[in-house]
Amino acid sequence: MYRQVWIKEEHRSLQRILWRDSPNMKIQVYELNTVTYGTTSAPFLAIRSLREAATRERSKHPQAAESILSSFYVDDFLGGGETVNEVKMLKIDVEKILTPYGFDLRKWASNNSSVLQECQNHQEALYFNTEEEVKVLGIEWNPNCDTFCFNSVPPSTLHTKLTKRIILAESSKLYDPLGFASPIVIRAKFLLQKLWQLKLDWDVIAPSELARQWLQLREEMIYLKGIKISRHLQISRRCTSFVVHGFSDASLQGYGACLYAVCKNDEGVTSSLICSKSRVAPLKPCSLPRLELAAALLLIRLTRKVVAALKTKPAKLYFWSDSTITLHWINSTANRWN
Repeated sequence: MYRQVWIKEEHRSLQRILWRDSPNMKIQVYELNTVTYGTTSAPFLAIRSLREAATRERSKHPQAAESILSSFYVDDFLGGGETVNEVKMLKIDVEKILTPYGFDLRKWASNNSSVLQECQNHQEALYFNTEEEVKVLGIEWNPNCDTFCFNSVPPSTLHTKLTKRIILAESSKLYDPLGFASPIVIRAKFLLQKLWQLKLDWDVIAPSELARQWLQLREEMIYLKGIKISRHLQISRRCTSFVVHGFSDASLQGYGACLYAVCKNDEGVTSSLICSKSRVAPLKPCSLPRLELAAALLLIRLTRKVVAALKTKPAKLYFWSDSTITLHWINSTANRWN
């Protein structure tokens, strides 16, 4: 994507490279003509150019332009529609807007094969994503069954030395931005917090008990491969009712929150997990009611982000906590507290 955007000629001297193949050769001077990955301004310039293309063509293809402005994350496009025909037209119009500007979209995938059937005459390399599971912003997605899944789990191979560096590196391989595996991820966070409290250097072998706990957790992570999370929240024009339920809870070790979309239509009622968030308790000792209140606050902040991202706004929001003290605190007047 970056290399498709030209740099103004008077600015190319700022991307100058001095090069020679060996110390005995004369130094050659090169100037990079396009946006270069690694420079501070590169992400802004590339994304700004993409948005400029959509803005210029908005009058011709308003829906596709709006989708480009709202559904791109750097060079990944996540678009959709209520019907197959809507998706087909969206794909065609998005390409009409971006192709003349040099942004040729590749690796198309869909949860409905008929969307791509009309594109079979395309012979370009990598035009279709033929893999069974596709990475969408780092998350594994299976288009055939339209579910998210976990394949990037830490390997079961044993290291001769389990250090804080290795445990952190392995736990980071479980990429879970939507919090589908929060009950597992927070256990890894607990272990890392304990290692941090011991003030161990990065390459010092972890205590045997913590190493044993990590090995057990890592073996259990293999079972995440069998978990499938439905991508579709069932939010559509056919919904007669759409509400969001949020839950928060806490323990002395950590706290978390999760959100569910509950939709009602002619076929019945569906409930789908939207996302969740978990955090370990602070190192400074804290009472359980205070942690429950922190969980409630986390739930509200998570809800604000999710509702702002949803195109269809919920009719009602419900928040649930099993802490009576926290509920009384929330219902009290603000001037009672510091």
